[in-house]
Amino acid sequence: VLGSTPLPDDGTPRQRTLHLQQAFKIALSLVLFYAFALTVNWDVSNYGALAIVLVSLDVRGASLQKGIARVIGTTVGVIVGFWLLSAFSHNRWAMLAALNAYAFVIAYGMQGSRKPYAWFVAGFVPFVIWGDNYPNFQNAFYFGTFRWLQTTTGILIYTIVDCLFWPKRAGAQLASLQRVIWAKLSELMTLLGKYDSTHDQRAKIQTETAGQLAKAQQSLSLALFDSEGIRREKQDWILRQEAAADCVNAYQLLEESIQSCRNLKMQDSLERLNPAIELISGRLSRLADGVTSGDSTAQDGSSALGEVMDDPSWQSLSRPQRAAMSCLIDQLQRLDEASRTALS
Repeated sequence: VLGSTPLPDDGTPRQRTLHLQQAFKIALSLVLFYAFALTVNWDVSNYGALAIVLVSLDVRGASLQKGIARVIGTTVGVIVGFWLLSAFSHNRWAMLAALNAYAFVIAYGMQGSRKPYAWFVAGFVPFVIWGDNYPNFQNAFYFGTFRWLQTTTGILIYTIVDCLFWPKRAGAQLASLQRVIWAKLSELMTLLGKYDSTHDQRAKIQTETAGQLAKAQQSLSLALFDSEGIRREKQDWILRQEAAADCVNAYQLLEESIQSCRNLKMQDSLERLNPAIELISGRLSRLADGVTSGDSTAQDGSSALGEVMDDPSWQSLSRPQRAAMSCLIDQLQRLDEASRTALS
């Protein structure tokens, strides 16, 4: 194995190198597939080449998942296609009715399945077997069998090439995305403590954070598939991902509470929250630096928040002001708890 490569940010010279590596793997896989096809004297080899192009994704886990789904879907589709031909090839209207019923089942199954691509492939293969051989079906068995062989061979060749040359595992991407999420949350909390920062300024970063969170959730499922280290610490990574999601969701509500407090002219009360905000921001910054366990500085911020509610001036607030401040403190406590969970 030539090495495992973490995924850097887009636009860097290293990213362009990764693109060249991916292009090399696709080209090498195509050459090896056609060399094999010529060796065994296959007449038409386009299905294996198509499979290579379709399953060549950014990370190994995604490629393996899509490759396995395509093989399973092709297998089911070929078997169903053969069965439909054996039962209805003598009557095209009966065949169309059977294909319509099959397509209905496939379309329904795709909507609730965790593997919609396998359903999709299984759905169109019988149509291809029937349509490409109509009205003479003497070669239908040859056509379907070799389509399956070519698809399986192409995916197998690409998987071997991908494992040998610069394998890119989703685990490296997951760790990078989680650090980006914590860094952006830390930046948001820092801006939150600066009351001259604008809502639009924070909203832009907040949108970027939500996008990174969605990518991280997808990378987690892929990393559990292709990264041994992630699988060994599966529960820890799941907890960190859940903590990151809790923090992002809590900040969204926190932003609304902050705006409500500012609209109610509560500048003095907000400034008393600075110690808790700084504590949470620092903890998020350590998470962004890669600290994920055994950190003695993960102290509880609830005491700093409790002092605000115990302050005598709390009683001088109006009922709407107390409600807004109470909601804000609840979200800060949620942020505090989720960030401590990620560090513990």
